[in-house]
Amino acid sequence: MIDAVPAIQNDWPKGNYKFVDEKLERYFDKDEMDRMIECALACLERYPQNRPEMSKVVEVLAGNIYRKNLKN
Repeated sequence: MIDAVPAIQNDWPKGNYKFVDEKLERYFDKDEMDRMIECALACLERYPQNRPEMSKVVEVLAGNIYRKNLKN
């Protein structure tokens, strides 16, 4: 999984979602996918002190706070 991080970090900002499960056939909400990706990448930060609190992750996934507020 960690090997996928550089590819996602490179492709996702360019609007490339080739790493998304093919079974979805492009039928997914991009805003929800963006929130999920941002949360996943933040939770995979190398140093624990750089990872977000789970309460923030939940709020971002629910769409209650902006993704940029995920970082500590």
